[in-house]
Amino acid sequence: MSVLIATSDPIELIKTDHRLVETLYGDFKSQADMMEKQRIALQICKELSVHAGIEERYLYPLLAEKAPNGQELQQRAIEETREVQAFLAKIEMLQKDDPQLEVLMDEMMMNLRQHVLEEESEMLPLLKEHVDASQLELLATKLDRGKRTAPIHPPPEVLQSVQQGAM
Repeated sequence: MSVLIATSDPIELIKTDHRLVETLYGDFKSQADMMEKQRIALQICKELSVHAGIEERYLYPLLAEKAPNGQELQQRAIEETREVQAFLAKIEMLQKDDPQLEVLMDEMMMNLRQHVLEEESEMLPLLKEHVDASQLELLATKLDRGKRTAPIHPPPEVLQSVQQGAM
């Protein structure tokens, strides 16, 4: 069975995910109702967990293989992703109506924006430059399909580190 995807450009797929999270964060910030804020925050956590999962599984290894200094870029991206995932774990562990939600969301977005800036200005252009069109198309398919099976929560090791106070 064929799966139709909106684009065969993995860079556009990744950027679309980034914009979705920014939109959701805008909704979060403009919301006055705490229950709705929490619902949006958990939706952001889900979106970012899925996004991180597919990037780590498909994007970063291809970048490591094809781009100059790709392994260093991959390592840095994974470290940045772990920092964001630690915030996601903390957000998911909050009790309803916890005033820390706003602070954690703001800190998480500050970290995420730095990661997105580096990814979009450095990593994605290298991917486009060093990966041929057929591999990019295959990557787009993998990213799209990977979203269906990617984890919707931060990895267990991140959650465990947060619970133990290591992150």
